[in-house]
Amino acid sequence: MKDSGSKIKYAVPFFLLLAALTVVAWLLPLRPNSSDDEKRQLARFPEFSASALLSGEYFADIDAWFSDTFTFREQWLSASEFIRTLYGSSDIGIYGGLTSSDEVPDPTPEPTEEISRWDVVDKDTWHGNVVDEDDFVNFGTVLQIEDACYEFFFFYQAGADRYAQVTSRAAEVAGDRAQVYSVLAPTAIGIMFDREYLDKIGTASESEAMQYMYGAMKNVRGVDTFDALRYHNGEYLYFRTDHHWTAMAAYYAYREFCRTAGYEPADLDDFEEKVFDGYMGSLWSYANRSHTLTPDTVHAFVPPGDITTTVTTVNGTTCGIDLIGDMSNSSAGAKYLCFIAGDNPFTHIQNRSLTNGRCAIVIKDSFANCFVPYLTQNYSDIYVIDYRSYREMTLDGLIDTYGADDIIFVNAISVAQADVSTTNMMKVVG
Repeated sequence: MKDSGSKIKYAVPFFLLLAALTVVAWLLPLRPNSSDDEKRQLARFPEFSASALLSGEYFADIDAWFSDTFTFREQWLSASEFIRTLYGSSDIGIYGGLTSSDEVPDPTPEPTEEISRWDVVDKDTWHGNVVDEDDFVNFGTVLQIEDACYEFFFFYQAGADRYAQVTSRAAEVAGDRAQVYSVLAPTAIGIMFDREYLDKIGTASESEAMQYMYGAMKNVRGVDTFDALRYHNGEYLYFRTDHHWTAMAAYYAYREFCRTAGYEPADLDDFEEKVFDGYMGSLWSYANRSHTLTPDTVHAFVPPGDITTTVTTVNGTTCGIDLIGDMSNSSAGAKYLCFIAGDNPFTHIQNRSLTNGRCAIVIKDSFANCFVPYLTQNYSDIYVIDYRSYREMTLDGLIDTYGADDIIFVNAISVAQADVSTTNMMKVVG
């Protein structure tokens, strides 16, 4: 009996604690809406509808909301990362799980035009990263090499074909009213390492994947950002702790866009530079040895002109913002949000100093956030559509309403291949 009483004595506090944690987990005010570490809005509680209930989608969305927004989410993930560091380190460790890559079909379409190489000094010399034998290398979904992290790139042919179909459909909808462009942003790993090393670690060729996707498009002008960045890979083009490119990389991509479109690119010397130190991006929490990573610096460039920016948030609120916000006092994980206030469904940017009356619609993911400010020097009006959350009008209505001259898709090449991405893009294209 004494043993039984002792067990109950220890069991009661345990179950009381478990019950308390269950109550806390369901307290809506404590559940986060966004993640600073991952730079994204978290899943929202779904709206009820009879069709969603009958299809099972309603409860599936509740499950996704519950698992994505658990209370004290960032703190639990940070604690998990700290515990992992206590395991010790090894030269190679698998975490996150790798997937397989499709072969890029051969022959890959060749670029239609010679790539322009701006400001390239000694272009035959390799300026990118070289991995030494004694460098710390950790393999997983995220590759950590010394003080920096990189995402693997996998080619998914079915997804690449669907992205080509989406952009081609946009060209069909636009007709002769607007020209459609595709600006695919390469990942850091494809730009910063040579092909020999990429073959060794089993990541696909982004150059070949990009040319395949552009070659499959109809009446769409593809912007070959790969070589535009490759010849500058000795510069600070990608963050060490985040999956995004830097504003410098976006500028080189912007110049390549201007070359493709026949526009005069703005001179970066005409912009005002802002610097935000201490950035710890989305890959920080995925690294097995995040304590060895070097925090990043966000460089942002404020364009000249009488520019106003208005955003419509996911809650339907419309407000004016600074095109480049001041993130000096923000948390370490939020500094990339300085560009156009992050990811909002709809953003209107107007440069009253331009009199050309030119208008662009940008359909984008978060890689476009530091790309869009440069477009203010070529377009009087820019309408930025985040396809992941915008549901007001289809492309036909957008063109009719705003009189767009150009439709510009700006997306990470890896994200553009995802089924969920192409599905949501098609909802906007119509």
